[in-house]
Amino acid sequence: MTSNQIIIEEKNHIGWIKLNRLNALNALSLEMINTITHTLIKWKNQDDIYMVYLSSNHPKSFCAGGDVKSLYEHSINHDHEYPKVYLSKQYAMDYMIQTYPKPILTYIDGYVFGGGVGLSIGSTYFVVSERVKFAMPETKIGFFPDVGASYFLNQLPHHVGKYIGILGPVLTSNDLFYLNIADYVVIHNQWLEVEEALFSLKFNNNNIKEDVSMLLDKFHHFGHTSDIEKHIVSIDNIFSKSTLNEMMQAIDLDNPFEKELKSKFLEMSPSAMSFTLEMLERTRHLSLLECFKFEQLFSEHVIKTHDFKEGVRSLLVDKDQRFDYQPQKINDVNPVDIYALFNFDIEKPHLIDELIKPYEK
Repeated sequence: MTSNQIIIEEKNHIGWIKLNRLNALNALSLEMINTITHTLIKWKNQDDIYMVYLSSNHPKSFCAGGDVKSLYEHSINHDHEYPKVYLSKQYAMDYMIQTYPKPILTYIDGYVFGGGVGLSIGSTYFVVSERVKFAMPETKIGFFPDVGASYFLNQLPHHVGKYIGILGPVLTSNDLFYLNIADYVVIHNQWLEVEEALFSLKFNNNNIKEDVSMLLDKFHHFGHTSDIEKHIVSIDNIFSKSTLNEMMQAIDLDNPFEKELKSKFLEMSPSAMSFTLEMLERTRHLSLLECFKFEQLFSEHVIKTHDFKEGVRSLLVDKDQRFDYQPQKINDVNPVDIYALFNFDIEKPHLIDELIKPYEK
């Protein structure tokens, strides 16, 4: 089965999903989400499919995120149903990947931002090349790290999750392996050999996990010390603080890394950083499914805010990089406005519950 944006193959008992929306760096359209979801549900109960392999046809990008521009366009036209459906379907797909009963191998060779992280981070084998660029940069556009980030960022040690979620740093393969986000690092020039082995080895369904692990072990490339590891003391000290102001005050301007962090704090939407920090606190003890429901309901409020519309306009639509955030300073963010965004109840019946019913049968 082939479409313009997704290519599906069944080969050597492996279900292969190739992202193919090349002109958009594989940003996830609703068509892509629907196709991947339908395929995963089909393969879940297909006895001759032993595992799933997820890759990209783009030479520089696995997946650059969700289709944020479409959310923006519907929002400015006061159509709030489309964003609700789009995000619910995306989060339901991500939930399926995180809980899938068969092994999923994802290879990331290039950009993996936002929605691409949600698509891949639940894989049994999260494999990256030395060319990977991983980030959750949503606060730059007045949004928040979603696609399950409220769950997985809270699992990271030394308050690194708050660092990634609030400031959106670009992480390398060494960072990802240090943080146990990546299971393996396989250099770009050797992946074709791994892929050929995947499609030629004789797999036994009962031993497929062990066999794939042995294959990846042969090609795993141990990296050097990561930047996160080098600066873990600074990150832990700054992001252990409970407010943005306290984080800023904890920065040592004589430390080059920390001085750069201050510049990053001044680049992002003050409101988005504030509600991201609040979100991470409120979701610390929620289950994975509860986090997806929380994010979807939260997004309905955030998409209506000035900073989301301004951030997407400035970065992705007009591309003037003006970023006229309101307010422009962290000190001017009103906590009452932030708390108002969390006025919802995840216990009520939810669209995500309906979307995952076919998967859970």
